[in-house]
Amino acid sequence: MLPTDERVEPVVGEAAVADGRSAAVSASDTAAASAVGATAVSDTASASAVGATVVSDTATRGMTAVSASDTAASLAVRQAETAAHEVVGEVVGAVGEERYSTQLFDDNLRLFSAMIDDILAAEKYVYLETYRFSDDAIGKRFREALLRKAQEGLDIRILVDAYGTSTNELFFAELIAAGVKLRYFKKIKLFFSNTFARNHTRSHRKLLLIDDKITYIGSSNLTSYSISWRDLNLRLQSPITHKFRGVFYRNCEQYKLYELVPFEKKKIISYHGYNIIQDTPSTIYQAVRDYALHLIRKAKSEIVIETPYFLPGYKFRKALIDAASREVKVTIYIPLNSDVPIIDLLRNKYLGPLYKQGIRWRLFRPDNLHAKCMLVDGRKFLMGSANLDYRSFRYQYEIMLYGEHAEVVQLLQEHIAETDRHCCDLDYEKWKNVPWLYRFAEWLITPFRRLF
Repeated sequence: MLPTDERVEPVVGEAAVADGRSAAVSASDTAAASAVGATAVSDTASASAVGATVVSDTATRGMTAVSASDTAASLAVRQAETAAHEVVGEVVGAVGEERYSTQLFDDNLRLFSAMIDDILAAEKYVYLETYRFSDDAIGKRFREALLRKAQEGLDIRILVDAYGTSTNELFFAELIAAGVKLRYFKKIKLFFSNTFARNHTRSHRKLLLIDDKITYIGSSNLTSYSISWRDLNLRLQSPITHKFRGVFYRNCEQYKLYELVPFEKKKIISYHGYNIIQDTPSTIYQAVRDYALHLIRKAKSEIVIETPYFLPGYKFRKALIDAASREVKVTIYIPLNSDVPIIDLLRNKYLGPLYKQGIRWRLFRPDNLHAKCMLVDGRKFLMGSANLDYRSFRYQYEIMLYGEHAEVVQLLQEHIAETDRHCCDLDYEKWKNVPWLYRFAEWLITPFRRLF
C-alpha cells in the first residue's frame, strides 16, 4: 500500500490561479441541445464514409460538432436531474452490515446529474480531480453545487489541469472565497531547456471522491463540449474511496512539479480484488501500458478494447498480433471520427496491417467514442482515464482500475454490446484504396506520432 493512503494533506496556503489562457475549445456547449429530456447520446453525427476508417475531409470537424447555447445545456441538465436515474446497470450488495453498489454511466447527462446529486448529499468532504472543468453550462452547475457545500462548511478540494481547464480565475473566484482549496496542475511556462516535455506532462485523471463512501472514476470531463460523447465511468459506493483519497492527496502534492521523473514508480494499490494503477510520465516505466500488455499476453480466448485514440507503440501492436495468432479473438472499438482529426490520420496507417493479422475493427458512427477500457477473457477488466497512445503512456498522469468482479464485468459487457449496435466494420478495400495524397499525409506526419 502507498504510505500516503492515510495521510492528511498539509493545508494549502492559497489556491493556484490560472494564467490568462485563450479558451481552447469554446465551441464546447455543443451537444447538450441533442439531449431530449434526460436522455443522451444522439445518433445524428453519423459520418459520411460508412465502413471506412478514412478520416472525413474535415479539417475542422474536431472542435465544431454542433453549436448549442449554455441555456440549452443547462436546461438539459436540469431535466436530467429531475428524471429517474437510468444507467446502463447497477449491482447492489452488502459485505457484513455494509452496503455497496456499482453503477456504470456511459451517458454524460445522466452521469453529471448523478454526480451533482451525490455532491449535494455530501456530509464531510468532496474531492474532485479532472482534466477539463469548463466555464459553460455544465461547469457552472458543478460550480454551484460545490459552492453550496463549501458554504455549509464541508472540505472541498479541486485539482484541475492548467492546460485542459482553460478558464480564467474569475470562474473559480467565488469558490476560493468560500474556502475551496483549488489547485491548477502545472501551468504552462517557458524554460531554458526541455520546455515541450515539461509542459506536455499533464494530469489526465478523472476522480470524484465523496465522504470515504463514493468514488467516480472514468473518462468524462466536466464540460458541455463532450456532452453527447459516449464515455465510460464507474460509480463505486464502497470503502475503496479512502484508498483513492490517499492517491488524491499525493496528486495534489505534485501539482506544480515541472521535472520529468523517469522512475517515479507508483505501487499498485489493492483493495478487495481491485487494483488501482497509476501512471506517471516516463519514457521507460509505463505502468498502464505494461499492465495492459500483461493482460494481452495472458489472454486465452478474447480481448475487447474501447479507446478514442489508437496510437500505441510497436510492443503493444505486436502483443495484439501475437494474441490474434494464438486464436484469441481481438476486437477494438474506436470512433469513426474522433475529436482530433490528426490522430485519426495517424492511427489509420495501422488499421489495415492489423486487420490483415486478424484484428477486428469496429467503428463507432454516431459521435466520438471516448470510453477507455479493456475486457479480457470475459472476466478481467481495466478501465479509467488512459488512452492507447503515446501521450497517455509517456507524458500524462493517468489512473486505471483493474478487477475481476463479475458484476462489473457484466456491466461492461452490456455497455460494449450497446456500443456495438452503433458500429460498422472496417472496409478494408476502401482503406486500401484511399487517395495517394492521403497516404502521403500519413507518411509526412508519422515521425511526429510520439507527440500525440
